[in-house]
Amino acid sequence: MAFADTESDEATTDSTRKVIGNVTTSSTATTFDTFQSSDTDAVHYVVCGQNGADEKFICEATVVTDGTGVFISQGPNVSTKGTDMLELTATISGGTVSVKASSTSGASTAVSAYAVRLKAPADNTTTLDSFAHADYRGAKYYISADDTINGHISNIECLVVHDGTDAYVSSFNEHNSHNSLISLTADISGSNLRLLATPTSADIKMKFYRVRLADSESGSSGTDFSTMASSTVSSSATAIDTFVDTEFTGAHYVVVARNASEGTSEIQEATVITNGTTAFVSHANYVSSKSTPMLTLSAAHDGSSTVTLSAASTAGGSRGSRACRPVRWSQ
Repeated sequence: MAFADTESDEATTDSTRKVIGNVTTSSTATTFDTFQSSDTDAVHYVVCGQNGADEKFICEATVVTDGTGVFISQGPNVSTKGTDMLELTATISGGTVSVKASSTSGASTAVSAYAVRLKAPADNTTTLDSFAHADYRGAKYYISADDTINGHISNIECLVVHDGTDAYVSSFNEHNSHNSLISLTADISGSNLRLLATPTSADIKMKFYRVRLADSESGSSGTDFSTMASSTVSSSATAIDTFVDTEFTGAHYVVVARNASEGTSEIQEATVITNGTTAFVSHANYVSSKSTPMLTLSAAHDGSSTVTLSAASTAGGSRGSRACRPVRWSQ
């Protein structure tokens, strides 16, 4: 980048770069460039000033605006004089940003500049998934994100639940080949619950596997997958599923709970395993519209071959409970 003593205005075809030529300024601040805050968020300038044949000056400056205020940083400065020849300022009025220069010596100074205009990227949050919140209470997601430019991979799990007004999400078990590629949020938009993903860089491709549960579920069963019918539990442990240890060694559960009187909801995970004589349960992750878990899970072996998973309400009141067994395994 080079400046002559005399420059003419010149703009590139994409309007992101501009040469500003020969604006004369004095001790009174004189506008040498303007831009609209709706189109441009920041401009980087290289500014050259000349007063006579011997006094010359060059500096850099950055101007940024949030649409209401405007801020400027000047420097570094290089001058043939012992002091800086130009002082740069910026103002905003009606959405128009004016960048100005004033001569510190009071004499007329010719100003030329090169400007690079920048616009911050728009919010790139995308709806990863949505479903009618009247139809389903919560969901479990297994998500894979692929940076198609750099070849990085992220895998992350999350639980989502809603109480009819607000949505709640908890993400966990994230593994990255480099850095995290997405962040997750959830909301209620109209009649839908939305799972929102914000990529940390461009060109992130996302895939997911989802398990959804409604307030009312009918029991169904597959080879290694079952959905438990809805049941009501209280402070006493109530059986919500059983399996036979001669067929399966363990099972992983996604459990949804709803207390209609409180208007509260929860989704959680648990894993059950048996050694043939005793059953063990581990609570994993949960997200709730309350500050504490709504259900306590327990597992028991009947001494023969049946393993039972039970749930109890932590508040003592009745809870509607739905469980899904996404996977069972045998030894």
